[in-house]
Amino acid sequence: MLDQAKKDKIDFLVGCDIEERDNREQVLNAICKTKWLRKKNYRPEDITLDLMEKLYTKVRNKYPGQIGYIQQASIRSWRIMIKTNDTHQWINSFFALNFFELMAKTLIVIYAYFELGYSQHDEKGRDYVRD
Repeated sequence: MLDQAKKDKIDFLVGCDIEERDNREQVLNAICKTKWLRKKNYRPEDITLDLMEKLYTKVRNKYPGQIGYIQQASIRSWRIMIKTNDTHQWINSFFALNFFELMAKTLIVIYAYFELGYSQHDEKGRDYVRD
């Protein structure tokens, strides 16, 4: 079970604006700490869109989670929903300003849900909204 500090960190990473340098570094550091990249000693400067697309394909083949939809939310932003493949249960939704941000946050959400057990559902499977 994740402690509240880790849950808050995941919420921050998925909700932050990665156009801000500090936020971008935190998001890329988090991706490097996933078991998928940690084994190969990736550094934040090694993370490219191409690498994240390849990683998403591998992750999608291993875990029953994927992007459910990508929808234009405004002229500048996209809304993304992540769901399970088998039950089509909602996992998380978030905004991104570009495809790099979309892929980075998607990987964080899938890792948090399937590897760390982080869910935005209560014990009965209902979605909760944080205050």
